[in-house]
Amino acid sequence: LRAETLSEEMRILYVALTRAREKLIITGTVSNIEQAAEKWTDIARVRENRLSGYDMLKASSFLDWICPALIRHKNCAGFRESIGCTGDFHTKLIDDPSGWLIKLWDRSDIESITILEERSESEFIKWLDSLEREESIPGQAEEVS
Repeated sequence: LRAETLSEEMRILYVALTRAREKLIITGTVSNIEQAAEKWTDIARVRENRLSGYDMLKASSFLDWICPALIRHKNCAGFRESIGCTGDFHTKLIDDPSGWLIKLWDRSDIESITILEERSESEFIKWLDSLEREESIPGQAEEVS
């Protein structure tokens, strides 16, 4: 049953990766980036360009399938550096024309974004209230007849 579930998830990921026309945004989370990065780095150290069947089956998320390849991608040096990936991958780098823009956020980044969103929402509500009271909109010139 687990193999069937993983197989279906791989098909969905394959379709997403191969059918994107302009760009594809992939999001995922890990509870411990250090442990995940260590696991991905170990998998990326193998000589083959493909994940082993064992690594595919023991994956806990699609990130365990994608990230080892990204570690070895020629244009992902920033990703390797940001996760603290050590080791010489220069002889094993994959020369692939695909482009990747990878952004990592930790909990504090998300919390600060949430605070900013709440502040923006509060300002937006005040602006709507001012419209209801037919006050002039801050930052806009008043109409002159």
